[in-house]
Amino acid sequence: MERHRIAAVILAAGTSNRLGRKAKQLLPLGERRILQHVIDLTIQQEFDQILVVIGYQAKRVQKMISLQGARQANWLVNDQYRDGQSKSFLMALAHINPMIQSVMFFLGDQPFIKHQTIEQIKASGLKRQLKEEKPFVVRPSYNGKVGHPIYWGNHHCIDFESVTGDEGGRSLFKFIKVEQIEVEDFGVGFDIDTPKDYQEALAHLERVQ
Repeated sequence: MERHRIAAVILAAGTSNRLGRKAKQLLPLGERRILQHVIDLTIQQEFDQILVVIGYQAKRVQKMISLQGARQANWLVNDQYRDGQSKSFLMALAHINPMIQSVMFFLGDQPFIKHQTIEQIKASGLKRQLKEEKPFVVRPSYNGKVGHPIYWGNHHCIDFESVTGDEGGRSLFKFIKVEQIEVEDFGVGFDIDTPKDYQEALAHLERVQ
């Protein structure tokens, strides 16, 4: 049986308005920057393709964040990042290798997702892929609150033309099957959007180190 190929997409193009327009992707978190944590997480999971979509302060991000050690990883620069997350979402899909059967979407400001959570979502998606011909989604939740990463199965069959604004692919959930898996991982719903979030992230890292 042919091996199932999965891509990872990291959406990290936003302007960080609630953090005083600092590039939150570049804020230090321990010895690495926030976005580096997320990239390293996907590299360690051995995805067949990794796309990191950036926009705001893109040149600075590329200088300060490393993709070394992952030949399958590439930058995508979204010059229309001010138009919302959907532009990044659609750009990534347009650059997915046609040999890829499934895509997992990550957010560039969620550095605390556990490896076992990714493996659990991936395994559930692969199991469903064996019996599903139509598009479907598998996503985690923590204490009932949904989060990322989001597994898109049979994504080639989806009409993405209606995706606009800052919703990304969420606007399509009412049209396709969505499986929600409860996990013991607060990181799936913890975004670093505000100064308070950043302080909480620093405190959490100090506790777990």
